[in-house]
Amino acid sequence: MSLTLFMRSELPEGMYEWKEGRTNKMTTRDLNILRNYAWKKGAKSIYYVRTFTENNDEIGANACESCTI
Repeated sequence: MSLTLFMRSELPEGMYEWKEGRTNKMTTRDLNILRNYAWKKGAKSIYYVRTFTENNDEIGANACESCTI
C-alpha cells in the first residue's frame, strides 16, 4: 500500500507526546517519526508529503526550492 501523507504545518498542542515542550511547527524529525510509524502500520511507500498551513494553503515539493533542485 502506498499513500500521500497530509500534515498540518502547525500541530495542535498535546497531539504527540514527543512534541511536549517543543515547537508546534512541523519539523523533519516529526516527519521521520511519522514515516516510521506508517511503515510499522503497513504503509510501505509514501510518495508525497503535503503540508497544509493554517489558512489552508498547500505546500509541497513544487513550492519547496530545495526539493525541486
